[in-house]
Amino acid sequence: MSYQVKCEVISVDGERHCSGAALMEIGRVFTVGTKTPEPEGMCAKSFATIFPLVTAMRFS
Repeated sequence: MSYQVKCEVISVDGERHCSGAALMEIGRVFTVGTKTPEPEGMCAKSFATIFPLVTAMRFS
């Protein structure tokens, strides 16, 4: 069985939001399941960081 995992942005590189294309803001919540977060998506750097943890959590 596969579960969905909620992720919340708790810090960013910029002042209020990151400088990347996704403009991640503190407090924003994403649900990660079998697909990457939609509809707005998260930046690639963030997704690459959380992917190993989310994968382990989804199947445990």
